[in-house]
Amino acid sequence: MNYRVVKDNKFDKYKNRPVEQTNYKEKYTGYKGVIWTPLDLPYLNVDLDKVWKVWQQQGQPWFDERPDDMNSARHSDYDKGKLERVNDHDYRNLILLNAPGSYHSADIKGEWKDFVNDQFPEVVEWLEALPWDNIRWCAFVGRDNHGVGPHYDEYRPLRNLLKPQEPSQVRVRWSKVTNWKHEHLYFTNNHGNTRIYPMLPPETNSMAYDGTVYEHGADAGYHPKDRIQLMPMGTLNVLKWQNILERSINKYKDYIITEEHFNDIT
Repeated sequence: MNYRVVKDNKFDKYKNRPVEQTNYKEKYTGYKGVIWTPLDLPYLNVDLDKVWKVWQQQGQPWFDERPDDMNSARHSDYDKGKLERVNDHDYRNLILLNAPGSYHSADIKGEWKDFVNDQFPEVVEWLEALPWDNIRWCAFVGRDNHGVGPHYDEYRPLRNLLKPQEPSQVRVRWSKVTNWKHEHLYFTNNHGNTRIYPMLPPETNSMAYDGTVYEHGADAGYHPKDRIQLMPMGTLNVLKWQNILERSINKYKDYIITEEHFNDIT
């Protein structure tokens, strides 16, 4: 199998979240029921040492003030059975876009920061080749030394707007320290108590996954010189995007994760 399944009660505390925080019971409308797929797109080469050099000049510090809380979802503390804002525990990011107003608005179009075209023209070229109607937020993102529990990346009010284009959470991943057959990214529809870990074949480093019904998380974090991902957020032209999905699903049919994978294990 080109995926792993793990079942345990590691994340039982996530059941304490308010019901509106998860969308497990909603109908998934993603293309052909695909929750995760590798993308049939050109391999994007980025120098991670260069990313780190620019990061130190432009980005947030690389640290974590909550080493005791190794696997909570960002901005949250579920041990107490309620949602709380904690601004000292989040992923780290090197933001690449300037956007007017809030990135929570679906129709915002960002502009590349001054350093991006000079330092990472390959990233701009790769992203702008995709059929975006707009990119409202984009960054290199990661965590320093710990994982993250089940969560959605998208702002809650936007999820319904994005359903027609799912799976549309486009990510590009680079890693010098993890094996593609034993990756740390997982997907869940039961608070993490059953987790499917897909395998991204090494010929590609891009993927797309659902951000509206199924949650995702990761088991570990690393320094950006060792492992990092590119995280664009925006709105895609649905018909053009589905052409890419169809091509990707056909090419990587042995790797995709669909709703049926979860039906088979629950």
